[in-house]
Amino acid sequence: MEEVTGQPAKIGGDQFIIGFGKYTYTRKNEKEEFEWFNVGFAPRKAKITIYLTFDVSQQAGRHRLGNS
Repeated sequence: MEEVTGQPAKIGGDQFIIGFGKYTYTRKNEKEEFEWFNVGFAPRKAKITIYLTFDVSQQAGRHRLGNS
């Protein structure tokens, strides 16, 4: 993933999320800025969760989308 994103991997949170890049955003009706990563994943026992800050649902194969 480092080759694809051009960013080093960073482990974030207590849920073992591995992220690449940096994305800064503000929530609607709030002034506080938050940081997240451009691309990330979290390996789980039965599944893998992928985090993206852009929409690739048209190019992706079989998948489920979640809201945050």
